[in-house]
Amino acid sequence: MTGFGAASLKNKKYSISIQIKCVNGRFFEPKFRMPRFYQGFESDMRALLNQKLLRGTVDVSVNRALIPDSQENNIEVIPNMALAKGWVKASKALAKELGVEFKASVESLQKIPDIFQIPEPSQVEKEEMDLVLKTLHQAIDACVAERKREGQALQEILMKLLDDLSSFLEGVSKKKKSLDENLRKGLEKKLKALAENFELDPARLNQEAVYLLEKADIEEEIARLSTHIDGFKKHLSSKGSQGKKLDFLVQEMHREVNTMGSKTQALDVVIDVIDAKAVVEKIREQVQNIE
Repeated sequence: MTGFGAASLKNKKYSISIQIKCVNGRFFEPKFRMPRFYQGFESDMRALLNQKLLRGTVDVSVNRALIPDSQENNIEVIPNMALAKGWVKASKALAKELGVEFKASVESLQKIPDIFQIPEPSQVEKEEMDLVLKTLHQAIDACVAERKREGQALQEILMKLLDDLSSFLEGVSKKKKSLDENLRKGLEKKLKALAENFELDPARLNQEAVYLLEKADIEEEIARLSTHIDGFKKHLSSKGSQGKKLDFLVQEMHREVNTMGSKTQALDVVIDVIDAKAVVEKIREQVQNIE
């Protein structure tokens, strides 16, 4: 399920801002954009995420800033002398080739990308790591809250689709009695026509007739589809991760509706089955958004 969450915290030395973006996916796939020196406790961040975000691609962006007024933050800035000398040398060669005057200045050198370097810390202090994890926890809670709001809206959509599927079942159930009767009469008519032209064993004819009637019967499919709809509603209202269970039930729904379509020969029921397939496909699409 998609979602977004953000949080910012700071102490006397550091300011941490974290953004989390989630998109649908079958598996839990966290991706981090953060300072390299945080990679040492990436597993802690991954575990914290996985406590509440079980599936999907999760993009985590971590921004770190030092508090400028903190007396403890004595930042060492190192100029890249090799880069500066190389830039001046190349600029002089360019000016000479073009026949123009070249004047270097500190201001122009300061505009060179990466001319200044700030050494990364060799290790992350515990208070900074705790601040990052606390910020991450708040960002996760914000993301989960948004996903819950989206989930409520999604639940309403799915319940409406399930009601449509139940209406299809109700309609087919009402038509079933007349369908069976029409099928039986049609079969009897064909058998009588055959008996007039060929010498057939009555017992064998009855046996074949029963077989064909049973083969065309959709009572079991109606019952199973009704059970799947009830099960889907139950899991939809349950807590915890339900996405995989619902995905399985959708596959079973599709199987039952498909079987009904292959068994029946009545045009009005075939049309209803096509509509039901469209409803099941919509349910399948929405289930992909559920964790």
